[in-house]
Amino acid sequence: MKFIININPKDIIYASLITGCSISRAKTLNRYGLKLKDKILEGDWNKLKTPFSSLGCYKDYKNFLKGELTGYKHWDFLYNQLKQQRYIQQNDTRYIEVAINIDGEIHFVDGRHRLLLAKEFNIPLIPVEVVFYHPLGLFKNLSIIQDKIIPEYLYNKIREKWETSDKIIYHNYSTIQSRYNLVKEYLPLLQNKNILEIGANSGIMQWSIMKYANSLIEIEKSPLYYKQCDITTKSLFSLHSNNVKIYNNSLQGFISSNINNTFNALYASFVLYHLSKEEVEILKNKILPKCEIVIIPNRLKERKLDNGYHLNRVGNIEKLLKEANFKVESKILDYHSITIGKK
Repeated sequence: MKFIININPKDIIYASLITGCSISRAKTLNRYGLKLKDKILEGDWNKLKTPFSSLGCYKDYKNFLKGELTGYKHWDFLYNQLKQQRYIQQNDTRYIEVAINIDGEIHFVDGRHRLLLAKEFNIPLIPVEVVFYHPLGLFKNLSIIQDKIIPEYLYNKIREKWETSDKIIYHNYSTIQSRYNLVKEYLPLLQNKNILEIGANSGIMQWSIMKYANSLIEIEKSPLYYKQCDITTKSLFSLHSNNVKIYNNSLQGFISSNINNTFNALYASFVLYHLSKEEVEILKNKILPKCEIVIIPNRLKERKLDNGYHLNRVGNIEKLLKEANFKVESKILDYHSITIGKK
């Protein structure tokens, strides 16, 4: 599996000494007594770096601009492509390859000409492939990764930390993708907002929400999911910088004991049908009046519940939000719906 992330090329400051084709890399690894297995490279190799700007390709580039370059025949093609079309990752072309060191820095490994030109043309976002990483640096400096959905290999590393008991329900990466695809159009509404999430589950939307929000309060009453969410939150610390808090509580218990928490937006994740009548009233009278934006993804499956609103039904969610003075719109998507409320 390829580990692909999207970054700003200017965030790659250093080149690893473990660069070039696979043969060159193997020779360098052998020289320094390092062993690479399953993309994991342990050891003190973070010191094996040099400024990317000092590489010989910069001299080649200057000569190319002067019309004096004779040593690299593809400069014309690459230069014109990036100048006219910006950065295009061809399906049959290798990605720019990088490594993540123990400090969470991204080091260049291969594809120097494309990276140089991406920097020169101020292209803000390019895909790169992580070809090796230090296991202790995997969750450092995460804000450098620009993806709006957590990269699959990072999520899999978090899942490895969860308990493997049969009582723990796992969420595959496909679950994250489907939930992200459902709400991605609306996540920008959370820009600079302080979010309350009802039903955090294992924290699977935390990455995407915190790409926009100032802060996030997550409520998860299941002890099993709370344990997973706690691991997720600690793993993503360098992304949210302590701006995520999680509570193992019901909605009613949370409001009773945490009245000083501030939020101005609500993300309710597939769980409104679990609310009691009392909690629906809390939602209506104590939470929604504080919110400017509400995002509610939900299932369309009918459930026979008696909470006064049957909040798995789209029409009743709209009714609740309109009673709280929101302008409401809803969409039906496959087996799910999404309801947006705006003050």
